[in-house]
Amino acid sequence: FYYTKTFLLVLLLFLIGLISILFIRTKKKAKQRQIELEKIIKERTDSLAKSKKNVERALRIRDKMITVFSHDIRGQINPQRELREMVELEELVLSVLLNKSVEIKKLNLEVDFSISEQCKFLFEKGGLKIILNNIIQNSIKYTNGMISIKGEVFQSKVHIVLEDDGGGIQDPNVLYKLNIGGTVQSRLGKNGQVGAGLGLFMVREIVQRNHGSIQFKNYSQGLRVTIILPLESDYS
Repeated sequence: FYYTKTFLLVLLLFLIGLISILFIRTKKKAKQRQIELEKIIKERTDSLAKSKKNVERALRIRDKMITVFSHDIRGQINPQRELREMVELEELVLSVLLNKSVEIKKLNLEVDFSISEQCKFLFEKGGLKIILNNIIQNSIKYTNGMISIKGEVFQSKVHIVLEDDGGGIQDPNVLYKLNIGGTVQSRLGKNGQVGAGLGLFMVREIVQRNHGSIQFKNYSQGLRVTIILPLESDYS
C-alpha cells in the first residue's frame, strides 16, 4: 500500500509538471504569435499610412500643376483678335482623329462624325485643337466601342456634340461639379488609362474665355458633351 501511494504521488507530480510545461510552452507560443501579429499589423498600418501620404502628395502635386496651368493659360491662351483665324471644324476633327488613328484601330472603336459645312468661324486654331483633342480622348478613354461627333450651327452658335457609349457618369455629384466648373478626380479608363484632370481644365478655360459654354449630360447609352461657341467674335 505504501509503495502504491508513493507511486501515485510521483505520478501526480509528474502529471502536474507535464501540464505546467505544456502550459508554459503554450503561453510562450501564444505570446510569440501575438508579437508576430502585432508586427504584421504595424507593417500594414505603416504601409497604409505611406500609401495615404503618397496619395496626398499626388493630390498636392496635381493641385499645384493646375494652378501653374491656370496662370499659363490665362497668360498665354488669352483670346485676342490677332490670334484668331478662320477655322473649319471638320478639318480639325479629321486632324485629331488622324493623330489618334492607331489607338482607335487598336481598341477597335467605331467613330461616326457629321460636321456641317457652316461650321467655319473665327477662333483660335490651337485652342480649338486642344478642345477637340481632349474631349475626343476622354471618349476614347471611357467608351465601350462607339463615339459620335457632330457639328452644326444653330442660332448663330457653333454646337459641337460628342457622345460615347461608356455608360455615362453614375455619380450625380460628379456630374453636377463638372457642369458648374468644379474639380473632380480623374477616373481610370476602360483600358486602365490614367489622367491628371488637367485636360478638362484647359478645355473649360478656352471655352469660357471665348464666351462659350460646355455641358455634360448622361443619355441612354453614355455621356454627351456639348460645347457651344460663338459663330462670330466681335469682342476684343
